[in-house]
Amino acid sequence: MLTYTNNFKMKLAVIIGIIQMSIGIIMKGLNSIHFRNKLDFFFEFVPQIILLLSLFGWMDVLIIAKWLEPKYVDYNFLDIPHGDATSDYNMIHRSPAIINTMIDIFLSPGAHNNIKPNVDMSYNYVVGGQGAISIIMLLLAFIAVPVMLCVKP
Repeated sequence: MLTYTNNFKMKLAVIIGIIQMSIGIIMKGLNSIHFRNKLDFFFEFVPQIILLLSLFGWMDVLIIAKWLEPKYVDYNFLDIPHGDATSDYNMIHRSPAIINTMIDIFLSPGAHNNIKPNVDMSYNYVVGGQGAISIIMLLLAFIAVPVMLCVKP
């Protein structure tokens, strides 16, 4: 129970932190609109919100989707035969750790290499079309950085 609550608190803190940072960036965008500063709006606010939401907002979506996807909570406590790939526990009810998913976005974007050879543990994507969405989010982040830094360094 302690492991579950610590995990839940940590993920909830990440979600709240991303919301708080998004609100701060939105306030910056509202200030640039109020003071009619188009340069700040298009080359600071827009790339910053795109960068934040394309990486960390996507991570929040994955966290929430993983919470909503039905899984067998007692998987770690079951004695499943090592090579039983047909077992329901070994196939569809497991999803990767969010940190592994975020690392895979950079190391192997769009690749569906989640099934590891010679290991009976495999996992599925959390969201349908996750590989394509990850590539789009990564490209948005890569485009946002030079736009943000080259115009107003």
